[in-house]
Amino acid sequence: MKNLLIVFEGLDGSGKTTQIDMLHQWFENKKLKVFTTKQPTDYYRNDKRVRDYLDNGIAPNMYSIALLAAADRTYQITSEIFPKISESNIICDRYLYSSLAFFKARGIDYKEILMINKGVPTPDVTVFLDVPPERALERVRQRDSSRRAARRPRRCGPR
Repeated sequence: MKNLLIVFEGLDGSGKTTQIDMLHQWFENKKLKVFTTKQPTDYYRNDKRVRDYLDNGIAPNMYSIALLAAADRTYQITSEIFPKISESNIICDRYLYSSLAFFKARGIDYKEILMINKGVPTPDVTVFLDVPPERALERVRQRDSSRRAARRPRRCGPR
């Protein structure tokens, strides 16, 4: 049987991580090899130009950010996904469809986004988690406040 490339798409807070973890566990329980990854990678997320946009809304040219995303995806596919798909099923948190939505919302035509992502393989299965934006935002706020609380230093002794 051929290994699968399975992609999960959806808003932050839609439940992708939960569903990905459950599917990953299912593969392991069936003694099937599975590898989980995400797009964009941390290389993209930590790029100063991308951080300037995500943190401060600074992007002299949104097309250049789209090119960085496409380059990151292409590199990950050739260096990580292609080598592993022969031995393992692949679960990917986000993929090309997220870029289509993200960059289309920022004024880049679908055809341009597809062109700079030419050669990206079509997943075998795509799962889109459709959650109302208000619910997703509520989950993100809860998640972020839990993370902040977990990072607060604890005091010891009298106050």
